[in-house]
Amino acid sequence: GSPLVSVAQDADGQHRFIRLSDAMTGKTLALLSEAEAKALDAQLLYARPGLLPRGAAPTDALATLPSSETDFSHLVRDDLAPHDGYTNYSVVPWLCLGPTQRVLLSDERTLTCGHPSERIMEHVSLVV
Repeated sequence: GSPLVSVAQDADGQHRFIRLSDAMTGKTLALLSEAEAKALDAQLLYARPGLLPRGAAPTDALATLPSSETDFSHLVRDDLAPHDGYTNYSVVPWLCLGPTQRVLLSDERTLTCGHPSERIMEHVSLVV
C-alpha cells in the first residue's frame, strides 16, 4: 500500500497519518490514528530533526534508485531547512524544483508557530 505520513502529533505523543498517495492525487485526506496506521502494515514516515547525516539518502524508499538519483541531501537539510529544535516536517526531494521551491509535508503547528531557523517556511506559497 501507499506509505503513510505523520502530519500531526497529539499531546500524548500519538501520531496522526495521511496516505501519501491521497495527498499526491488530490483525494480527500483521511486522518488515521497511529493504531489504524500500524494495523495497515504500511511504511510509516515521520518528520524528525537530526536523523540524516549530510550526504545520506533522504529515505529508505529511495535505496533502490541509482545513487545519482538519490543525492537529494542538499534539498532535505541545508541552511534553509536545518530541522533545528522541534519541527514536524519533511522535504519530499524528488518533487522539489529548487532551493526555495520544495514540496514539504508538515503539520499545521509547524507551519504556524514560526521557527526562525527554519527559513524555508518563509517561502511557503501554497498549503493544501
